[in-house]
Amino acid sequence: MTTTRKPEFERFINKVNKTETCWLWTGATYRRGYGHFGRHINNKWVMFKTHRYAYEYYKGPIPKGSFVCHTCDVPNCVNPEHLFVGSLQDNNQDRHKKGRTSFGRDRKHTWLSFTIAEQIRETYKKNPNLTYKQLGILFNTSAPQVYRVIQNKIWKLKL
Repeated sequence: MTTTRKPEFERFINKVNKTETCWLWTGATYRRGYGHFGRHINNKWVMFKTHRYAYEYYKGPIPKGSFVCHTCDVPNCVNPEHLFVGSLQDNNQDRHKKGRTSFGRDRKHTWLSFTIAEQIRETYKKNPNLTYKQLGILFNTSAPQVYRVIQNKIWKLKL
């Protein structure tokens, strides 16, 4: 028994909710809200960011090394009228101009504080047999983040 797949664009557009302004991707997303979409290329499934797929479908190829940026600043928006191609510098300047650049504790995705970093170090001193992964679970962070704290690469102790 053979199954036929829906055409790629049909699978894509069925997961788009077109509002008055943005076209919102309702399918799977990455942690920061950007959509992703599976494409079958050369007998392999390849994941594509949905805003890049929309840009290519409606506007054409994306130059190598370029970013597809949003004028609306909505990560899951795939409205081609809200997308433009730019360099990393263009993307960073756009973010800064719109006041979306943040540092340290103001960063949206940063929750680790100096106090928690100290707690991680103290727990590790008392229990050196704990792995970074175990400490990460205890403090709701990643093993690489724990490593950076313990190795004094972030939230540095004054020595």
